[in-house]
Amino acid sequence: MRSKGFKTGRWWSVPNGWEAGKEPWDKVRILGILKTTGSLLIATIVWAAIGVAPLSREAEVRLTLAYLSPALAFLILRPSGRELMSAVLLAPFFAGIFPATLPAGSATTVLLRGLDVLTCFGLASVWVAFVRMWLDRRRIRDFLGITAVPFAMVLINMAQKLTVASRPQVLDLYLYRFDGLLGFQGSFLIGRIAQEWPAFYRACFISYFSIAPALALMLALYLRRSEDFHVSVPWWLVLSGVTGFIVYNLFPAVGPAHVFDQFPRHEPAFSSALKLSNTDAPRNAMPSLHLVWAILLLWNLKGMGRLMRLFGLLFLSLTVVATLAVGEHYLVDLIVAVPFADALQTTLESRWGRAGAGGLITVAWILCLRLASLRSLLSPTSAWALVILTAAFAVVPWHARLRTRTEPAGAIAAPDSDRSYTDGSFRSG
Repeated sequence: MRSKGFKTGRWWSVPNGWEAGKEPWDKVRILGILKTTGSLLIATIVWAAIGVAPLSREAEVRLTLAYLSPALAFLILRPSGRELMSAVLLAPFFAGIFPATLPAGSATTVLLRGLDVLTCFGLASVWVAFVRMWLDRRRIRDFLGITAVPFAMVLINMAQKLTVASRPQVLDLYLYRFDGLLGFQGSFLIGRIAQEWPAFYRACFISYFSIAPALALMLALYLRRSEDFHVSVPWWLVLSGVTGFIVYNLFPAVGPAHVFDQFPRHEPAFSSALKLSNTDAPRNAMPSLHLVWAILLLWNLKGMGRLMRLFGLLFLSLTVVATLAVGEHYLVDLIVAVPFADALQTTLESRWGRAGAGGLITVAWILCLRLASLRSLLSPTSAWALVILTAAFAVVPWHARLRTRTEPAGAIAAPDSDRSYTDGSFRSG
């Protein structure tokens, strides 16, 4: 006999009072839920209203692709025909919030104007999901799934701005020196290639800022088919964001495009007296959370079929190239992201030994790059040895895991009576 309160085994914890044939929650609890969800909705729309201000090309791309994530989640969660039509009819009301700040006629502008259609649909889907939840209290999970990524982007942008005030001095020279010990500057090399091939640069530019739709895809798939995942996707999103912010403050860096005026055309000779440009860019280079999320996405899509695994591999490959091409990261940022991602994944799988090892390797890299006594011991040979050992630590075991799918540790199968609430569908069960 099921006890009162919350069901266990699912991160969204559906209250028993929402089940058909049972008494609804009291008015106080209902008002509390409506206040919470209403606040999320208001925050999303206020964030959308920022679009009326003039934006740079980078800011508009980031904003446009972040707006796209609710549309993607909305469609994956299978809305009914009436809900889909409501979102389509409501979308034109949001069409005026996207400024035309890019050069008219450019390929990037044309692409963004096309994406604007979908992003307006995404904002409309937020309202449709909110109304659906208002009418059917069981759908709060769908609403939170649709709005989670845009709301998270707001929090991430706020946190990154805090790093500028808390860490005014950047340590990019240490990262630039380590890349030089490898015999080449990966970001400058890929950046020059991207400049020679405009189409390649545009692909990298869009790929780099496509992380929000990719995370929305991951979250929506989890809501529909949580039994195919080894970890809780919402928890690894939260854990990666919080720990990433902590590491950003331990090793503040911004990327070569923000500190070297002639990036990527000219590689300045390294010197302790080398001057860096003053920048207000967020301190979010070490390690690359873009790559961390792309790695986690690939690892956790292995139960979703060959097509989704191929998508994960393609997105990971594009992310590796894009982070270097646009000058947001050094090569060493990507290297440190590998054990960092491994530590996050294994923590959520309760594999504490390996999680501790990944965490120690990440901390060792931070100390090795930051402490002068350890930096003085680095040479081209030792630098390459560190890179190879770090890659082997994460890549070899995970290659075997990608080929052999196992059941999530401690997974609890949902009872048949709960399927209408765990399949992620907007349709009533």
